Amino acid sequence: MKKRKFFVLALSALMAACVVGLAACDNDAEGSDDDPSIVTPGDDVPGTPDDGNQEQHEHTYGEWVIEQEATCTNVGTRVRTCLTCMDEQTETIPALGHDIVEHAGQAATCTQPGWEAYETCSRCNYTTYAALSALGHDTVYHAGQAATCTQAGWEAYETCSRCDYTTYTAIPEAGHRFVPHAGQDPTCTQSGWAAYETCENCDYTTYQALSSLGHHYVNGACDRCGASDPSVPPEPDEQLVYRFNGSGYTVTGIGTMSDAVLTIPSTYNGHPVTEIGGSAFEWITWLSDVTIPEGVTNIGGGAFNGCTGLKSIDIPEGVTSIGGFAFYGCTGLTSIDIPDSVTEIGAGAFLSCTGLTKVVIPDGVTEIGSNMFAGCTGLESIVIPDSVTVIDGFAFDGCTALKSVVFENPEGWVAEGNEVSSEDLSDPAVAASLLAGEHAYYGKWERYEW
Repeated sequence: MKKRKFFVLALSALMAACVVGLAACDNDAEGSDDDPSIVTPGDDVPGTPDDGNQEQHEHTYGEWVIEQEATCTNVGTRVRTCLTCMDEQTETIPALGHDIVEHAGQAATCTQPGWEAYETCSRCNYTTYAALSALGHDTVYHAGQAATCTQAGWEAYETCSRCDYTTYTAIPEAGHRFVPHAGQDPTCTQSGWAAYETCENCDYTTYQALSSLGHHYVNGACDRCGASDPSVPPEPDEQLVYRFNGSGYTVTGIGTMSDAVLTIPSTYNGHPVTEIGGSAFEWITWLSDVTIPEGVTNIGGGAFNGCTGLKSIDIPEGVTSIGGFAFYGCTGLTSIDIPDSVTEIGAGAFLSCTGLTKVVIPDGVTEIGSNMFAGCTGLESIVIPDSVTVIDGFAFDGCTALKSVVFENPEGWVAEGNEVSSEDLSDPAVAASLLAGEHAYYGKWERYEW
């Protein structure tokens, strides 16, 4: 009720003001005939049709009212109204123009798009933004590198010349594949080596040579191998030099003998001759034929080492052991009959016997020592009996002519940790290639009962 009363009073006041204003306009007209800016009824106004009724007055305009806001690109309008006659004036508001904001560009990368430098307006959505597409990788190809036992490798891979993109994949180092090798004790005249390992995939080795021991002479003979002390002259007219061994005599060297053909006596001083001492005939190059008597059980290490002229040797039944390097370098030997009584043949026993063409190993032998036939370039065939269960490393190294190896028992063989097919070992030619061929297993061979 109070609001309605207030509204009626306000409207009454406004009407009173209008009446006063009109009265003022009339009074001004009556008292200002000489004022050219005032137009009254009946006056002729230049450029205005005389309708005889038009009344002229000076407008009193109110405040401008925005009818249409100007934008960055479009003009606006504003209007004001005369307070007495309600006449309207309309005015154009100029376009504002853009309020430019500069933006830096961003280069595109191989995997991310970018944009050119561009502008925007702080008032509107105006923009000159232009996107740049991702470049994609500029691929560079790289070859792979196989891993070795001690060095890592990598697969073939790609990189990008512009960024750090890569498909690089490392291959871990393989590590050594060890092959064990038995040691060989040095002798008085031959160097040896400690037990060692090699790698079947690279040249890694722990091989360590052991120097030869040299002779240790006691009472005219070496107490290790029985070789005669060259500083002690032989007994007059003695063909050979002997040393008593407790049960018989050991031949330790030559005395006055100079014949190429040698028959070793079966007794000396009433006792049997039981051994050929180590290095007994070492480097007696003019020996051509040797007959060993029955009763001898052992041929010492290096006994005929370097006897390059030796063409024939008769080893009797009853000999049980042939020492290491016993016939090393006997290049004139073309064949040798090893009696069935022999059960042990030392490492390198026939090393570098280049004239040997055929060997039959007796049934009692259980192990073929390392380097036993190494360097026997003329060896063409060999029979390995059922009794043999071990073939040590490099036993047939350098046997380039070996064409036939007969395994009496081809089952259960493992070479350098790899099982060898019995079918392959049943073929003499294939067996020869596996022992001495280009891709042979030169490490240790062992036979197992599966």
